[in-house]
Amino acid sequence: MKFPKMLPLLFLLSFSTALFAQDPVAADADTSKWKVEGFGATTINQVSFTNWAAGGDNSISFALKAFMTARYNSGRHHWDNGFNAEYGLLWTKAEGMRKNEDKIELETKYGYDINKKKTLLLSALGNFKSQFANGYNYPNDSIEISKFASPGYLTLALGIDWKPKDYFSVFVSPVTGKITFVTDQYLANTGIYGNEAGVAALENGQPKIDTTTGRVIFTADGEKVLFQFGAYLNARFQKEVVKNITVVSKLELFANYMGDTPEEKMIDVNWETALLFNINEWFAASLTLNLIYDKQTRIAKDENEDGKIELNEFDDRVQFKEALGLGLTYKFNNKKEPKP
Repeated sequence: MKFPKMLPLLFLLSFSTALFAQDPVAADADTSKWKVEGFGATTINQVSFTNWAAGGDNSISFALKAFMTARYNSGRHHWDNGFNAEYGLLWTKAEGMRKNEDKIELETKYGYDINKKKTLLLSALGNFKSQFANGYNYPNDSIEISKFASPGYLTLALGIDWKPKDYFSVFVSPVTGKITFVTDQYLANTGIYGNEAGVAALENGQPKIDTTTGRVIFTADGEKVLFQFGAYLNARFQKEVVKNITVVSKLELFANYMGDTPEEKMIDVNWETALLFNINEWFAASLTLNLIYDKQTRIAKDENEDGKIELNEFDDRVQFKEALGLGLTYKFNNKKEPKP
């Protein structure tokens, strides 16, 4: 495995351990204005074959997930905070170790009531997304296509939040800044995350490759930061729809005012939905879906099937992820009624 930085895994292990070990709310704490809830989950899957006629490959997968919200309500003031992290590893005998899940998201939103029904709020929102560890275009595991904060996305917005119910809200902002960070210079040079690319050295009309590293040689560096200004929508739903089944869904849309081309003005879409099935106090199943479309994010695909990914094979594509898991889980809620 090429990323020796197992800090992400250790971080999540520590976080999950803390979730299991801690008493979320001290007995003497004032929780009247705060609602804190969340869950930590661990899933493990193992498959082994010996003289199996139908064929197959031995594999082990391991994933950690953590989700937490902390909401403060006092008079006309409302402050919502969220943390969402996922990290998973997959090992197969044929391919070795790879990551198959990797996500970190932090969000905070402050709102001030502007109507008597307390359904409309003047709000400010901040959101940061990235990943923990290096990502690769397998089977090529020598050149990274992502790292922590490469890319990283920071959204800052001011707008109106409509909250007709505690479990549903729609935040609309006509003034939003979206900042894309690509802190790794080589990744910034490729321009695959919408930032201004560097200038590649050419050889016979094609990008020149360093034979030692397999990387494209650039004669001028690309920009590490892309700033966009536009309109933003953030819709959220989180509710136990029937006993022991909770739906958590979030839709984000961003339209760039600053685009000069139709591609730059395309609406970015990020839709996430999770169905959580409680089996008992300690075991649960989950189904998560994630659809992303960003015209300026270019995804690699070996279109000529030569086993190599060239820069001209990066293009905008619809991203979709589905994950079904069963494992050990722990949920907490400081507002939960005590058991009789």
